[in-house]
Amino acid sequence: MNKFTLLVAFVFSIGFSFAQVKMEIYNSSGEQISNAAYLYTYGTQASKTLKTDTLLIKNISDDMIKLKVRKIETNIVPTTINEFYALEQFMQGANANITPNIYELESGATLPMDAMILGIYHPQQVMGTSTLIYSFISVDGDGKVLDSVYVNYAFNNTSVTLFNEDNQALYSRELLITCDPSNLNQIPIKIHNHAMIPVSFRVGKEVIQSEDGHEVYFSYGGVDYGVDDFSSDGNGETIAANDTLKGENGFMAYFNPNGVDNNQILTTVKYKFFNRSAGNDANYLTLIYNPSGVGFSELEGVSISDAYPNPAVDHFNLDYSLPHFTQAWVKIYHLNGSLINQFPIETEKGSIKIPTQDWITGVYFYSIELDGKTIGVEKILVQ
Repeated sequence: MNKFTLLVAFVFSIGFSFAQVKMEIYNSSGEQISNAAYLYTYGTQASKTLKTDTLLIKNISDDMIKLKVRKIETNIVPTTINEFYALEQFMQGANANITPNIYELESGATLPMDAMILGIYHPQQVMGTSTLIYSFISVDGDGKVLDSVYVNYAFNNTSVTLFNEDNQALYSRELLITCDPSNLNQIPIKIHNHAMIPVSFRVGKEVIQSEDGHEVYFSYGGVDYGVDDFSSDGNGETIAANDTLKGENGFMAYFNPNGVDNNQILTTVKYKFFNRSAGNDANYLTLIYNPSGVGFSELEGVSISDAYPNPAVDHFNLDYSLPHFTQAWVKIYHLNGSLINQFPIETEKGSIKIPTQDWITGVYFYSIELDGKTIGVEKILVQ
């Protein structure tokens, strides 16, 4: 069984000098959390308030740092409310996304509990999954970002959770996948039931866009479904309480490029995993396939510049000329393929500035989405 074939990139070995990270993230038990980790909290009720772990920052530099906390919303269920405590400040309201006051943290010190970071999520009687980034930034006296670390957090109040083979929860809901156009690709997904009772789950397939010649299909519960099948059997597959469906009876997404590698669009498929008795008790996974690694320069009718500056420090720019559209976005993906942020494009021709000051050092990928159709993939190095 193949593992995910995700986009892989190497940091260029041409002598870039990266600043030493000055902060580490810990939970209240003293366990270190990896920078850029994907964390989650879940419940199975539409009324229950969800909270993150208690997060603490340690200053591992030789100097005092001036600390702020930023909340970045990446995928929010409509009408839900999210707020957070951080650095002795309670942030609530539509525009309360960054702590206004600076917290000074001495060299070697860890935040005390009364200055903890804690995210709070109110489902407002709505089921679904919202994803956010909590970014911890050090600034200079003028407020310019000097360094940052962050975690991605998902609030899920459905009974179904999706995991990849490495047991990473797929709450980002969107994965960018590259592959050899001559090979059949298999993407296994584990389906976990959080509820305290058995639940019968079904799977629905929606092809958002597809390049001519590409085939997408899936298997579920030991049954193979073809390219013309858009839903699993109506009886669904029953998963026991707090159990996981995986292996031969689990879910497998298939993508066969059939050697077609000169794509002008990226084949995109959205899968819905839902409670057969309650369709809004659901989670989603969108797979964006890029068998050719197509860049913007190969697209007809679209003009998009290379990202500059590259490497980026606190931002990069894109100049563009696009055909008529209703909605357009620049989408940013982590190395593991997960969507981490998106920025709207407002005009058909112009330039857009993408802020990177909260990103950790490394390689990221970006694409353009025009009216729901994803085109082109390029990479940007952030230092």
